[in-house]
Amino acid sequence: MTIKELFTIDTFEKYKLDGRELAALKNVIELAKERLWLADSYPRRPEPSFDFEEQLEEQQIKTCRDSIDIILKAVHRYNTND
Repeated sequence: MTIKELFTIDTFEKYKLDGRELAALKNVIELAKERLWLADSYPRRPEPSFDFEEQLEEQQIKTCRDSIDIILKAVHRYNTND
């Protein structure tokens, strides 16, 4: 199963993401939105935001990496269950 296939109504009906996976998915989506916020203003500094930061603290980086790992494992698990 590809990432594209994972994000369909049928897939969400067939494979219920648990709370940890849903939290990880939310984190990854927020990370992508923050990345786009940075890219939209490149090469200038982005406009100040209450939602995003230019720098991540060590714990935030760990949370991002853990979230990505959780989502990749979920995709792999669903891929091997078909």
